[in-house]
Amino acid sequence: MTAFAPCERVIVGSLGDRHVDQVVRHLPARSTVVIDAGSIPDVLIYIDDEHTVAKDLTGSAVSIGPPNRTRGWIRRLAEPSWDNGAVIGSRRAAELATQLASLSIILRDPMIEWLTPIDTQLSSENKMLQARDARALQIPSPEAIIGGSPEYIRSRIGEQAVVKPLGPGNYEHAGEQHIVYAQAVPVESLTALDTLNPTFLSQRLIRADRHLRIVTVADRTWGAALLASGLPLDWRMNAAAHSSFAPHDLTIGEINSAQRIAQKMGVRYSAQDWIQTNDGKAAFIDLNPGGQWLFLPRTIAGQITAELAKWLGSSA
Repeated sequence: MTAFAPCERVIVGSLGDRHVDQVVRHLPARSTVVIDAGSIPDVLIYIDDEHTVAKDLTGSAVSIGPPNRTRGWIRRLAEPSWDNGAVIGSRRAAELATQLASLSIILRDPMIEWLTPIDTQLSSENKMLQARDARALQIPSPEAIIGGSPEYIRSRIGEQAVVKPLGPGNYEHAGEQHIVYAQAVPVESLTALDTLNPTFLSQRLIRADRHLRIVTVADRTWGAALLASGLPLDWRMNAAAHSSFAPHDLTIGEINSAQRIAQKMGVRYSAQDWIQTNDGKAAFIDLNPGGQWLFLPRTIAGQITAELAKWLGSSA
């Protein structure tokens, strides 16, 4: 059997992703494998019943498997447009499913210590599970409901509800990508959104004074704030807002709460959204285990990038 150098770190993502690219710049190319479902045909060499052999960033073959442990970080399983146009039941759909199945073997390799394991990452994206964990931890968070009659929703959250998709927040239609933004609607109009079909999650409306983005990497925490004045409910709708966050000195309570919800959900990386009201109190809104951070102030973004690379560069 051919002996290959051991793989020292695996990143699931694409080099075309700026977040992956920035982390990779802090790491040695040798023994670093960057792979996702779309690049499986180009990066994977073979998988047998003991090892996975893949190309590192130098193009050399490296081995993932015993006796060497490695570390891994999952940014995202594939580019957003990876399966665009694939018809269910078609040959192309079968090919894509095979690529994803091959990636799943790597994702569940017991010799890889993941920053956040794939099954934990997938479950932690569920906004209702986040809401339940926040409630269990007694972390302030708006009440959340899936389905329900307008009468029941009104009894729990009042006359207005913030409605957001329970699943993916974007989709393609007529060749264009669309983002589904959170919106505030009167509870009476929820029947028009067919909330009994569990597509939407409704939350109590909280008027924001500031939007907080809190990022955790293992036991470290960073915060940035965006003034809500003049912005829509979902600040992402405003292009300028994406570059308007400022460093925010987190309180001990905010740090502890952000760490506690991340630990409760089992994620060692999290991009969390919080709302701070005009009385200075903060409420947890939701969490993304693979969310973006490069739009934050440069000093904060650089520290997060370096910390991720540092974790990947440490011995498993």
